[in-house]
Amino acid sequence: MFLTRLRITWRLALGLIAGLTLFRLLFLAIFIPQFLPVPLDVTAKALFIGLRLDLRLVVLVVLPFFLFSAIPGLGISASRPKQMTFWRWYFLILWTVIFFLYVLDFGFYDYLMIRMDASLLAFASSPVTTLKMVWQSYPAVAGVLLLVGGAYGFWRMSHRIMSTVSDAQPGWPARIVLGVAVFMLLGGIGYGKWSRYPLRWSDAFFSTYQPANQLALNPVLYFFNTFTRIEESYDQDRVKAYYPLVADWLGIPDSLKMPLNYTRAVKPAHPRKHAPNVVMIFLETFPTFKVGAYGNPMNASPAFDRLSEEGMHFTNFYVPKLSTAASIFSAMSGIPDVAVIDRSSTRDPYAIRQNLILNDLAGYRKHFFIGGSANWGDVGGFFRNNVTGIDIHEEGDFSEAETNAWGISDYHLLEASNRVLQDETEPFFAIILTAGHHRPYTIPEKIPGFTPVEFTEEYRQNGFNGEEELNAFRFMDFSLGHFMKLAREEAYFENTLFVFFGDHGIGHILKPVPYGDLSLHFFHVPLLLYGPGLDIAPETIDRVMSEIDIMPTLLGILGQPYTNTTLGRDVFGAVQQASPGAFMFSANTTDFAWLQPPFYVLCQEGVENRLYLPWSDEPVKDQQHRYPEAFQQLQQRAHGIMATAQYLRYNNKPPEQ
Repeated sequence: MFLTRLRITWRLALGLIAGLTLFRLLFLAIFIPQFLPVPLDVTAKALFIGLRLDLRLVVLVVLPFFLFSAIPGLGISASRPKQMTFWRWYFLILWTVIFFLYVLDFGFYDYLMIRMDASLLAFASSPVTTLKMVWQSYPAVAGVLLLVGGAYGFWRMSHRIMSTVSDAQPGWPARIVLGVAVFMLLGGIGYGKWSRYPLRWSDAFFSTYQPANQLALNPVLYFFNTFTRIEESYDQDRVKAYYPLVADWLGIPDSLKMPLNYTRAVKPAHPRKHAPNVVMIFLETFPTFKVGAYGNPMNASPAFDRLSEEGMHFTNFYVPKLSTAASIFSAMSGIPDVAVIDRSSTRDPYAIRQNLILNDLAGYRKHFFIGGSANWGDVGGFFRNNVTGIDIHEEGDFSEAETNAWGISDYHLLEASNRVLQDETEPFFAIILTAGHHRPYTIPEKIPGFTPVEFTEEYRQNGFNGEEELNAFRFMDFSLGHFMKLAREEAYFENTLFVFFGDHGIGHILKPVPYGDLSLHFFHVPLLLYGPGLDIAPETIDRVMSEIDIMPTLLGILGQPYTNTTLGRDVFGAVQQASPGAFMFSANTTDFAWLQPPFYVLCQEGVENRLYLPWSDEPVKDQQHRYPEAFQQLQQRAHGIMATAQYLRYNNKPPEQ
């Protein structure tokens, strides 16, 4: 029986590694255009590292069989068909799960250009929308058939391997020696490298070529590695230790400094006689590198570019996190969303209640518009829990037909928003969440004035991924231009401040990632304030600003008094101007960073903090020893803001709470 166990272990291991290698080669073949700029030796190294990671996964699958099948009652024998069936089902279930995760990984990478991680779990909170998107974006039927066929093929293979069972076995001494040798061999393969530290997912990030790094990853191991890094707590002693530093950075007067008091009563520097309206538009996946106003030559955003010439244009605006729901939370709450991978703070029942500055706009009607269901990401619940009397406009409220899983198109959503706002007789604050530049990139038919363009290599070289994605981006911009054309004809236009910004950035195969998940293009998005009737003069502002600063800045422009209990600061206030900066957080790794030009400090778990000069000739050289004072100050600030953000997520409730 021992020899049979050994023979089955090796044959199943070979079958599994053959299957995983096939997946990796298939990944390379499907995304081969991304690997054309990658040197052949780098691609070969990625495949080798990937093979080692695949071997680790194989060991995790077969080692339990090798060990536990030695236990009486679980051993395999020609005279024990039930045990044989048990182990066949064990391998079938694990293989099916692995196969299923690989199928998901292909779609995940196709959209985000990163291998599947635990952020995938966020889609499970809106299963209906997610399934509709998958159905509309990918060949779901073919995927299911492939999954079933793969499972059946593995069942047949395992049956054939296990049908060679023999009860013959060597003596005890030989079994012990061989057993220890096999266990050590499997353990060594699972450990992965001859080093003090085992092979880790971070070993896959070995080059400056992002496609090669992604090729090296094993998506199953990477998914569970990111999942196990989830951390949702805060350390109150740590928050208290950083409080003096954070309080000074926020400009809290000494007379108000007391343990964990972040409250500042702000009086307007320039009160207004009339209350202006606000229209805030989140532009889906709107990174600066795709936008003409930021130097992209492809004219894919002409409407936004024209508005930028006529409004207040911020060139160094950063969101704290790569997530739409997190962007909503950060912008509205003034707190960086440091919720970890599988959920945003809008999805956290303990963090959803926040003391929003928006509520200080007394006498304002509040609106939130979303083309699909406001249950997505629990954003409807977030607004309903925090904004008194807000009107939520969502699926079922519109006469237009849904375009895809995300509801009606941006074009029709913005038209519907204008119809509501044109009837308002009171000051209003309207928030509109677009979704068009998101898979499945559906564009409704017969939209007057919009013509899709053909995708060329020049578009790819300038930040776009394909014809559908390019035209979805162009259509979102076209819809924005159409909305502004309608708004100019309305009575509310002259008394309205329009706020446009990207909800987050995104990766691209030609964009280097010198700082991994914290590379700046994931967070760098446009911000534009436009209000010709409110004397918002055309201006380009290069000072760094964070998304958490939006609400204090807007209320300053509106001339409204407010109480600020958050980490946001008015970008035109003396405190922010004296120490501008932006905080960024990776939900995948829980690493975080602080940007304060010319410096960028990265704080990573288990690694010494580092100081970079992103715009210098040596952007990836650690400069902490060259600038020790700046390094010490900025890393302390980064840690202080991180600790405080973790605390405020759960401790920024309205006073009555």
